[in-house]
Amino acid sequence: MSRFKALIIILVLFFVMGQSCKIGGKKNGGFEEDDLTGTKGLVLSFVDGLPPKEIWKGVEFGILVDVHNQGVNDVKNGRVCVSSLPSSIFTKSDSCLEFKSIAGRRNFPGGEIQTYGDVSWDGFSLKESYAVPVDSTYPISAKACYEYSTTLSPLVCIRDLRMNEREVVCETGEIKVPSSQGAPVSVTSLKEDIVPRGSENELFFTLKIRNTGDGDVIKTGVKNEECRFIERKDKDLVNVEVELPGFGKGNCKNDGNVVLINGEGLAFCSGIKVPKGESFSLPLNIKLTYGYLSHIRGEFIIKKDIVEAK
Repeated sequence: MSRFKALIIILVLFFVMGQSCKIGGKKNGGFEEDDLTGTKGLVLSFVDGLPPKEIWKGVEFGILVDVHNQGVNDVKNGRVCVSSLPSSIFTKSDSCLEFKSIAGRRNFPGGEIQTYGDVSWDGFSLKESYAVPVDSTYPISAKACYEYSTTLSPLVCIRDLRMNEREVVCETGEIKVPSSQGAPVSVTSLKEDIVPRGSENELFFTLKIRNTGDGDVIKTGVKNEECRFIERKDKDLVNVEVELPGFGKGNCKNDGNVVLINGEGLAFCSGIKVPKGESFSLPLNIKLTYGYLSHIRGEFIIKKDIVEAK
């Protein structure tokens, strides 16, 4: 058993050293632990003047959208779309553009910003047949649908229930998790239980998951062309994975798929077994995988038709 303890200590040291390298402070240009805060993923904004504040019939205009990854992790799959521009009013109509990879704060200081629409969203204009008797405000919106993930590694307790309080170095029950995790979907609480299983102990984890961002959770794998038209059945689905270093992955109920109701859901994970007679802490690696829909709204003024004097 002393060899087993030594192995566990080495694993913990490797984890701590690895975390130190990863979050080693900005003196070395690294990624600091404080950067894990926040509840944002992709944040959209219209480039100033595109669309312009006012448009006239016969004058073309363009649209540009900045896509800023304010979350921790990278985005590698998704689309950005403009909407509310029907072909019955404008010479060009709504369309979507595929993302390139957009780096998050873990790999790009402050998160990468990319601009979309340079060619595809240029040359909009009002149709001559569309009458504008008075100045009118016209709404415009942009959406981004993409796959994202939340990752965290809170310390959990491995202990034998028969050991007295003087022998243990940690406690089970409610486990502390950060209040925000650098992503729009978060683990807001984590509870650990231990159940004896013969010569081992089995760990049980209950995770509360919440949409803490200002967009909508969608399931992964939604077709990109459907970004503007997400059906109800494709919303509010998060997949959960847990793994304890050295002891393997847990088995989460419903294959880890959690349906959020009013923005919240529960995951139940078990199946990780540890030896009896031991007491130590290890990080539980948690990964949430989901799709997300971010959106913005804007407006411009359509100036009334110019009536030529007869």
